[in-house]
Amino acid sequence: MKTTYFSFSLVLLFLITTFSSCVAQQISDIQTVMPIKIPDTVYFAGERIPLEDEDVKERLDRELISIIYGHASTMLLLKRSGRWRKPLEDSLTKYGVHKDFFYLAIAESALDPLIKSNRDALGTWQFLEGTGKQFGLIINDNIDERQDPLKSCVAATKYFHQAYKKFESWASVAASYNRGMAGLEKAMDNQGTRNYYDLFLNSETSRYVLRIAALKMVLENPKKYGYCIEEYEYYNTFEFDEITITENIESVPKWAKKQGMTYKEFRLYNPAIAINDNKYNFIVPKGGYVFRVKKKK
Repeated sequence: MKTTYFSFSLVLLFLITTFSSCVAQQISDIQTVMPIKIPDTVYFAGERIPLEDEDVKERLDRELISIIYGHASTMLLLKRSGRWRKPLEDSLTKYGVHKDFFYLAIAESALDPLIKSNRDALGTWQFLEGTGKQFGLIINDNIDERQDPLKSCVAATKYFHQAYKKFESWASVAASYNRGMAGLEKAMDNQGTRNYYDLFLNSETSRYVLRIAALKMVLENPKKYGYCIEEYEYYNTFEFDEITITENIESVPKWAKKQGMTYKEFRLYNPAIAINDNKYNFIVPKGGYVFRVKKKK
């Protein structure tokens, strides 16, 4: 009788242990989803976001939740930011724009230089053709500088300065990049306020500045928000030298090969150079043009 009872006890202990282990394993495999703690103070481009306004706080909360729990896209943004953060922030600072506008580029394009919207806006800063030309970008059969993150960044800074003269607020400048200067000013006039955060706007523009702020919060401090990424895991920046071209090139792939590059590498370093009906020639604009080539080690 004692033996039977002992055997039964062992079986029961085994079952309890196994079940407990399985439950523990299942629990450990389930992601813990928690609300996001909003800091007491958040700034965009040196301007404080009025989180005492409950609607503003909820809008920021929405964007943070969307970014933090969008794991695949957010991890990709983190990795891409390693390639573009320094050159774009340096360019913004050089032209007198707060470096937080780097996150506007992320909101626009996820740092994809070749991305095109359904409205035909193109590149990292999502310029329409007419607007790109207005702010100094070359756009023709051979060249589309909207696809060049650095050259289109310079064009974007011209827009930002023009908008700042009108609105005198970086938050409103960013909002106007989404809605347009005329559209934002019309909303301000109709609603009797110059404060972006007090405006009742279309959903996209209403979310826009808070999304930029949320991107800044997560990408500046990823580990705080659960993204365990080390410095070496970010994508590397392109290190390049520059060569001024003054004569037309019959075959860009052949020219690139002479520089020790494949055509694919050439296009990665020079995303503004377009294929003209699959003819790989290049017609030099008046005054010449600068190509980037891999820095020789």
